[in-house]
Amino acid sequence: MTLVDQIEFFLDANQASVADAFLRALARIIVVLGCRGSGKSGLIRAIILMLAISSRKQILYFSQSNSNSLDQFQKLCDDATLKSYLLSSSDREPYTTKPVPTLRFSNGSEVLFFSLEDNVSKRGFHPHAILVDECQSISESSWSSVVYPMRIRLGDKPAPVLCFGSTPATDGHWFYRLYEDGLKQPNKRGAKSFAFNIENSLSFKGPQGRQALDEARANMSQDAFDCEFRLIPGGRGDSFFRSADIDACVAAYNPADVDLSRGTIMTLDPSLGTSDPTAYTIMDLKGNIFHSHSIPIKTLKDTEQVQEIVDKAKQYKSLVVVESNASAWMTYAGSLKLLVPHGVMEVPLRSIATKGGDAKHALCKQLAWAMENRRIRINPECTELIRQLKNIRDYKTPNGNIQIRAPEKEHDDEGLNAVTCVEALMRGWTPYLGPSINPAEGLL
Repeated sequence: MTLVDQIEFFLDANQASVADAFLRALARIIVVLGCRGSGKSGLIRAIILMLAISSRKQILYFSQSNSNSLDQFQKLCDDATLKSYLLSSSDREPYTTKPVPTLRFSNGSEVLFFSLEDNVSKRGFHPHAILVDECQSISESSWSSVVYPMRIRLGDKPAPVLCFGSTPATDGHWFYRLYEDGLKQPNKRGAKSFAFNIENSLSFKGPQGRQALDEARANMSQDAFDCEFRLIPGGRGDSFFRSADIDACVAAYNPADVDLSRGTIMTLDPSLGTSDPTAYTIMDLKGNIFHSHSIPIKTLKDTEQVQEIVDKAKQYKSLVVVESNASAWMTYAGSLKLLVPHGVMEVPLRSIATKGGDAKHALCKQLAWAMENRRIRINPECTELIRQLKNIRDYKTPNGNIQIRAPEKEHDDEGLNAVTCVEALMRGWTPYLGPSINPAEGLL
C-alpha cells in the first residue's frame, strides 16, 4: 500500500474535495477558509506528501511565523511511514534546517518551509506547488510581492497555489477578499474557494463570526465534541454504530474490488478458550473487509488448532495485528510469530488515549467515522461481524467511565476486530511495513 493510498483513505469529504481540486489544478488559486481544528493542518501535510512521493517536485510552504513553519516541518519529520520515502544516501541528509527547514526525498523531491518573519532569500526557486498557511496573519504586501510572484516558472505553467486561513479580523483583508472572489465562478483571479465549517454552521464572516466560532470550540464539552463529529455521546446503552451506516457499508461491498495483490491486514482477538472464541478479521488495503470468523481455540501453542489462522495469513499475505496487552496473547505470542510468514505486529492499543475516552472508545469513534463516510466496505457473508457491530453498545459505569461492549452473555470480538483493522490501515501497517515499525512510535 502506498503512502498516497493511506492518505486518501482517511481524508474526510471536505479535505478530499480540496485535495482533488488542487492536485488536478482546477484553479490557479485554491482558497480554504476554516476554523481552528477543522482539518486544515492535516490536509496540508497530506497534500505535501502526495505531491512529493508521486514524482520529483519542488514544493514551497509559507507561513507568517517561524513557529508555525517549524511545527509543520517537525510533524512531517516525525511521521514514521514517511521515513521510508526520504533520502537515505550518505552524501546528503534527508532533513536540514539551513538555510530553511527542508525535507529531501529519495526521488529528488524537496519541500522547503519558509517563514515570512525571517530574512532568508526567497529567490531562485522554481516550485511545482506553493502552500500558504495562516493567511489571515500575512500582510497584503507579503502576499503580492513575495509569495504570489514565486508561482511563475520559466518555460512551464505557473505553479498552483493553495491558501489556508481562518477568518481575518476585517472583511477588507486580502485573504477574505480572495475567498469571496473564489465563491464566484468564474472570476478574474482564477480562484476557487472552500469552507471548512462545523455542523452548527456558525458564520465565518467578520470578527464576530470568528470570535463566536473560536469561543465555541474552546469551551466545548465532551458531549458537544462528540456531537460535532457525529460521534454518538455515550452513557445510555445505545447502539454505538448506526445500523444505517453498517448497512450502507455492506451494500457498497463488491467482491471484484477486493485487492489481494499487496497483501492484507488480519486483526486477531485471541482467547484462552474458556467461554470466548478466538476471532480473526481480514481487510485488504483498500478498506474491504472480506473475511471474518470465530473459532474455538484453547491455546495457540497447539499448531493444529491454530492452523486455520496460519493458513489464512499465508493465503492472503496477511500482517497479523494483535493487541499485545491481552493476557491470552502473552500466553502464546512466540508460537504464532514463528508460524506467520508475513509478520506479527504487537500493538499496545490500551496506550492510545484521546480527549474524553479510553483506547477502545477512541478507536470505536474512528470506526464510526470510517463507516459513516463509507471508507470501508463489509462482505455481506460476514454475518456474525455485522450482527456484532449492530449490537455493540456504550454503557456508563457507576464511576462515570464509558464502556463499549456487547450486552451481557453476547460476543463482540469480531466487531472489535473491525475497529483494529481501521486503526492498522490508518497507521499504515502493511505486510511490508508493519514488522519494521516500532508500535510505540506509531500510536497517538
